[in-house]
Amino acid sequence: MTSRTRAPDRGDTDARDTDAGPVLLVGGLATPVGLLRPMAHALEQRGHTVTPVAIGAGVGCAQRTVDTLVERIHAAADDAAEPVALVGHSRGGQFARVAAHAAPDRVAGLVTLGTPLGMTGVALPTYAAVAAMAAAGTVGVPGFLRLSCLLGACCRAFRADLRRDWPPDLPLTSVYSRADRVVPAAASIDSRARNVEVGGGHLGMLTDERVLDQVAVALRRDHRGDSRGPTRRRPARRRPARRDPSTADLRAAG
Repeated sequence: MTSRTRAPDRGDTDARDTDAGPVLLVGGLATPVGLLRPMAHALEQRGHTVTPVAIGAGVGCAQRTVDTLVERIHAAADDAAEPVALVGHSRGGQFARVAAHAAPDRVAGLVTLGTPLGMTGVALPTYAAVAAMAAAGTVGVPGFLRLSCLLGACCRAFRADLRRDWPPDLPLTSVYSRADRVVPAAASIDSRARNVEVGGGHLGMLTDERVLDQVAVALRRDHRGDSRGPTRRRPARRRPARRDPSTADLRAAG
């Protein structure tokens, strides 16, 4: 049975969690790091160590983006000597979901914000914008995904992993809004998740205080093991430092 919860009024959450864990905050389509900073700052005020991630501003090949994100997850978990929580907005939630399948022992849980479960279900103008970017990438515009990413062999594994059953012992929270005109609520509700309804629009999820409170609540539940199964998974193993090939891919959206 699908679990749905309406977000409570502000004031029902702790201002600071003294047992907060590390977080990777993953941006979505056309999202530069700057748009992630308000939420990162708010979570840091609650005690988390937050790393905003905007690989290619979220407009590149999904599989290559996930491969880079997996590297970042390993590096962050090694640095913290514990699994990291993932928070993903919009397409960033899709990247995080697939990356978690690739590194489940390094992930404490996932919180998605306005993230569609699959490649369809988004509003028609959104899909048209993605298709236009893919067409640009197909004719050679650098940095954009290609049509083969959406429909062909390039991101076939990504699309399959996006549909895979979520691990039952890995906490998942899906935050959605019925006022979201980019990703309709129905596209974000997941029978395997703790679904939380909030107000406001799609981009507003990154700055709305009520959403920030709900993200903090979900992270606290995940870190302490209060949500759907154990979340303090075995400690991350230290590995030799490796070069992150994605550094040059970080760029701001216009």
